[in-house]
Amino acid sequence: MKDKLCIVGAGGFAREVLCLALDIYNLTPEQAQGKIVFAVSDAYHHRDALLGFPVLSLSDFKAEEYNCCCHCRPYCKSQNSK
Repeated sequence: MKDKLCIVGAGGFAREVLCLALDIYNLTPEQAQGKIVFAVSDAYHHRDALLGFPVLSLSDFKAEEYNCCCHCRPYCKSQNSK
């Protein structure tokens, strides 16, 4: 894995994306250190790590350092319906 991955979100879906990324790139969590981070909005930035991976606030996140981002906020139909 030569690209760095930022998973935007830190909930259940984001954790599933982490497992999927580790499987796709055939990495152990130890091998993925420094290559995968989570990022959350400032209002939800309550911890510095999740499953051993850094959690950044979006205000501290530098997009130019990452070649790939995955947004993990599922669409909620009840919030968007009229």
